[in-house]
Amino acid sequence: MKTSKILTITTVCCFSIFVSQTLEAKTKSSSPTIAQVFQDSSSIEGYIAAKNLSAKRTKEGLFYVIEQQGKGSTPKRGDYVKVKYVGKLLTEKIFDQSPENEPFIFQLGYRQVIEGWDLGIANFAVGTKAKLFVPPHLGYGSTGAGEAIAPNTPLLFEIEVLEILTQPAYDQYMKSLEAKERAEFEQKKAQQFETDQQLMTNFVAAKKWKITKTASGLMYVLTKNGKGKTPQNGNTMTVHYEGTLLDGKTFDATKGRDPFSFTLGTGKVIEGFDEGLRFFAKGGEGYLIIPSKLGYGATPLDDGTSVIPANSVLVFKVQVIDIK
Repeated sequence: MKTSKILTITTVCCFSIFVSQTLEAKTKSSSPTIAQVFQDSSSIEGYIAAKNLSAKRTKEGLFYVIEQQGKGSTPKRGDYVKVKYVGKLLTEKIFDQSPENEPFIFQLGYRQVIEGWDLGIANFAVGTKAKLFVPPHLGYGSTGAGEAIAPNTPLLFEIEVLEILTQPAYDQYMKSLEAKERAEFEQKKAQQFETDQQLMTNFVAAKKWKITKTASGLMYVLTKNGKGKTPQNGNTMTVHYEGTLLDGKTFDATKGRDPFSFTLGTGKVIEGFDEGLRFFAKGGEGYLIIPSKLGYGATPLDDGTSVIPANSVLVFKVQVIDIK
C-alpha cells in the first residue's frame, strides 16, 4: 500500500550561519596550491593597499587591522566569545551579519566557526574593534558557501569583541536567548492563528457549510454520517482524501492510488488530520479545515510534486473506508 508523502510527519532541522563550517565540508574541500595561496594573499593585500590600511599578517596567512584596541582579556582556546560582526566580500557586498541586538557566541578553537575566525579572534582582546581578512584556505576554500560566497573567495569581517563568558555565564545567556526566541515564536504563532481563523471563517461562509469548531481551532463538517463508533487512539484508519489550499489548488490526493492507512494518535500524520478524523465513523465523509499551526506551520513544503506555502490553512475532503 502506498503511503502519503504529504501527511506523513517528517522532522527537518536546519540552521545556517555563514561563519559556521562543518568538518565534512572542510574535508571535501581540497588543499590550496601555493599559487592559489599567493593569489589569495595578493587580492587581500591589494585591497589593503587601495584602502591605505595598516595591517598585520599572521603566519597562517590572515590579515587584520586593529581599529580600536580593547583593554580586556584576550580569548584563549575553550573560551566562549561574544562578538558583533559584519561579513563582506572584498567588493564590500555584505553576505552575513549578526542581528543588531543579538551578538554571536562561539567557543574558540573548537571548529564551531571557520578556521580563520578561530585563528584571528585569538588576537583580539575584549573591547577590540578590528577588520579581519580571511583567505579562502582559512574560510570556505574551493567549496564556497552557496550562492553568496563563490569558491576561492577571500572574506572581510568587521568584528567587535564584546565579552568572554564563563561556562555558567554562557549557559545562562543561552537559556535567556532561548526563552526570548520562544516567546517571539509563540507571539508570531498566535498572530498567525488569528489570521487563519478569519480566513477559515470566510471560507466556510462562502461554502455555506454548517461546521463544528473544536477547542484547537480545527473546523470540520460531516456531509455523510458513518456507522458505528468513532475511532480511538490505536485504531488503524483507512481513508481516501484530497488536500487543497484555500484557493482550491490540490497539493495531494489518493485519487488513482490505494487509500491511505495510518494508526490514530501515533504522531504519524499532521496534528489537524489526526484530530479531525476522530469525529468520523466508518463510512463517514466530509471536510477538515485545518489552521496552519495544526498543519505545517511556518515551514513551507515542496517535495517536487506538491507545494504548500508557509502558514497555509489546509482543507481535506475525506472518506473513511475502514476503522480497525
